[in-house]
Amino acid sequence: MSLSKKDFRESKMAQFEQQLREFAASSDVVLALPAWLNSHERMQLHDIAKQLGLWGQSFGKKKERTLHVFRPPAPLSMPLCATTSVPERFPASVSYVELDPSSCATL
Repeated sequence: MSLSKKDFRESKMAQFEQQLREFAASSDVVLALPAWLNSHERMQLHDIAKQLGLWGQSFGKKKERTLHVFRPPAPLSMPLCATTSVPERFPASVSYVELDPSSCATL
């Protein structure tokens, strides 16, 4: 018994979702998905990638369009003097390194 086209695509989508989860846990930088995905499938995988803290971008036109999923850049590290206050709405992706107050004068 062979799979229907719908069952095949659903099975493949489940495999791609697993692939995204494995990518999110890896140190790889980019994951390219196949061009045979339709726009709805690319959108679903893009949403899953976003939920996993990744971001995606589609490239190409028509039948050559592919979704590439990327890992976000590493968090920035900024020096923070003891006398400097951190705004409440400062990006969470930024980590802070507290400096000796005597070095703050040179910043």
